[in-house]
Amino acid sequence: MKTKTLLWPLAALLISLAGQSLPAQVPQMINCQGRVAVGTTNFNSPPNGLFKFALVNAAGTTTYWSNDGTSVNGSQPTAAVALTVRAESNADLTGLTALIARLGPGNQPTGANVEVGQVEGSDGTGWAPDPDSPGFAGKTFTMVSPNPVSSVHATGVGQYFYGNTTSISPGITGIDCYEVVHWAYEGFLSVSGTAPPGLVTLDVFNNSWIGSGPSSNMVLRKSDYAVNAQGLIFCNGVNNGIGPLDYPLLSHMFNGIAVGRNTGQHHAGDTGLGMDGPGRMKPDIVAPGNYTSQSTPLVAGAAALMIQTARTHPSLINDPNAQRPEVIRAVLMAGAEHRTGWTNNAVAIGPARGTTTQPLDALYGADELNVNHAHWILTGGEQLPATAPAQAVYAPHAGWALVDIPSGASRWWRFHVGSTKPYVSILAVWHRRVADDFASYTITGADLELWRIDPVNGPTTLVGALGLPYFAGGNVQSTSPDDNVEHLYLSGLQPGDYLLELRRAADGLPSWDVAVAWELACQTFPGCVCEAIPATPAATGASASASNQITVHWDDSPSAATARYFVSRATGAGGPYSRIATIDDASPGVAGSGTYLYHDTTVSGGTTYFYVIDADDGASCTSAHSNEVSALATGTCFRLPTFAGLASVTTRPARCALTLSWAAGSSNCGSIVTYSVYRSTSAGFVPSDRANRIVNGLLTTTYSDTGVSAGITYYYVVRAIDAASGGSDGNSVEHGAVPSSLCSVAPDVQ
Repeated sequence: MKTKTLLWPLAALLISLAGQSLPAQVPQMINCQGRVAVGTTNFNSPPNGLFKFALVNAAGTTTYWSNDGTSVNGSQPTAAVALTVRAESNADLTGLTALIARLGPGNQPTGANVEVGQVEGSDGTGWAPDPDSPGFAGKTFTMVSPNPVSSVHATGVGQYFYGNTTSISPGITGIDCYEVVHWAYEGFLSVSGTAPPGLVTLDVFNNSWIGSGPSSNMVLRKSDYAVNAQGLIFCNGVNNGIGPLDYPLLSHMFNGIAVGRNTGQHHAGDTGLGMDGPGRMKPDIVAPGNYTSQSTPLVAGAAALMIQTARTHPSLINDPNAQRPEVIRAVLMAGAEHRTGWTNNAVAIGPARGTTTQPLDALYGADELNVNHAHWILTGGEQLPATAPAQAVYAPHAGWALVDIPSGASRWWRFHVGSTKPYVSILAVWHRRVADDFASYTITGADLELWRIDPVNGPTTLVGALGLPYFAGGNVQSTSPDDNVEHLYLSGLQPGDYLLELRRAADGLPSWDVAVAWELACQTFPGCVCEAIPATPAATGASASASNQITVHWDDSPSAATARYFVSRATGAGGPYSRIATIDDASPGVAGSGTYLYHDTTVSGGTTYFYVIDADDGASCTSAHSNEVSALATGTCFRLPTFAGLASVTTRPARCALTLSWAAGSSNCGSIVTYSVYRSTSAGFVPSDRANRIVNGLLTTTYSDTGVSAGITYYYVVRAIDAASGGSDGNSVEHGAVPSSLCSVAPDVQ
């Protein structure tokens, strides 16, 4: 592999131009994105600031160009031009500021405890970030490659990746640093030969370099293999400038994230002929930066924020799928801000309206990184799909799934839309699988399609004229023949019920993991706050319809936005209520269309139960409780007794015994209560009738345990047993004590 170019050419450009007379080479447009200050104060003067510009030599003594042509020998021009200046940092431009505002300062992810790798090409003098650079306080650098001489490029990339002031992920503290050639060979990839890449304890690799050579396909295969084998995320810059993709490394990865600039000043298009999988669209996403060497580490930092969120957020902490590379990539791309002018060339008129074979924008990919929306999608949690449309349950308007889908199969999610959605963003991603000998690879194909649920006819296509009343523009079907990404992006989705279908190609390959992420945006963000509360339904009665069964009746909600009903129950008038059932609305989008009933078969004979019904829109809006209805259940009583558990364990000073005491329990079936005592020498033990019960059938509220020895702590749990139902209250209240020193040898238990 031969490293061709770094992605931060500013220093080299200035050096190459120094001392030349270039009046004929003044560019037609100069892009500048950076800090504007007066002295040390950031300038922000809405709506405009007045500026004068001159292009001069390094000494400031020769003028090549000025905004009004009056500058001479480096002097200030006479006239000024008015320009808008916005005080926007990387945090503002990537959605981090909005995320902090939504979560509260100090509650946002920072990349803490996420381990990263930085791969750098040599600039001729060095390749490593400077550990002593401002902004790197508290960072630990491990120089994996030999001869770690600092470079301006690597230090700058580090500032955007994990710097304390410039990056969006300042909580990253552990950085492994590699020189690219060493990384590609003995340092990690092992590109020559059939050995797999080395094992690392990293989460994210940033690659702000480009390259090509005869080993390019092998570099890409081993990189994709490492993603699958080790759960790594690769963020890879494309080349700066304008034109088609020209360097395959590493932007041509199937399993990585290719990054461009939000200004569009980068190479873009289809992956090249002669490479694995030609015709795939790159970049995947864009981010702020004067060079892609700055944009790429911002995306890598965003990946670190999502990984930390996956590991710490209450809705995700027990779900290992949340930090899978496919999921992180899908979430970042689905959450990207699709700016004015973004297009995936969806057909706008005719029978194919709403379809596309091009999932992404040809220049901007999924468009501009937005960590606020990505975080919203990720924390929506994993939503399991159905195998058939009729089985699909309502999913929240922001969420994701990692689907193991067989060849030729479909998976389904259902959404209820209560008010017009300004936009809907849904994206699917899957990886290629590289053979263990790296000689070949396999990859499946998949499509995405959004369907409308007609109240009479069921799932109905939105393609063509049938979709005109239901969405304003964009695509409801994505069927790329080349990409391992599919993307639906549409505007003006109207109220109603919809089905999302993930449809896998019938290619005979084994089951495949596909990550799907979505956001059905609300009128204001954070999305999916309640926009229209459904009207309260009317409960019409409850009756004991069979032994140990009560049937509850209610009328259809007068609100067309109702998608489902919640049935809740209490054993006392006025609650508190516990939800016991969810019943789908039989006529979504139609108000007051019928009656409903629910058979509660979990009731205990002799108990009166109280019920309320709530109407829900399937997303986030739930009505107030209905009126309360009640009924007395018949049949067998199987309610558990009421019991507070063991109150104390005390030592008998003059005896070798421990005394247990508790308050009396009560039967809920009109019977008597007996007590069982459980003992262990381990705190937190699980009571078991066979393993550690020492007595049962007690009628008293005290017990003296004489089967104890000195110097040992004994732990006890007491449970109440209802004589009629045989049920135990199941409490785990535990107390312990050490018996008197009078004990020496444990006598028999009494």
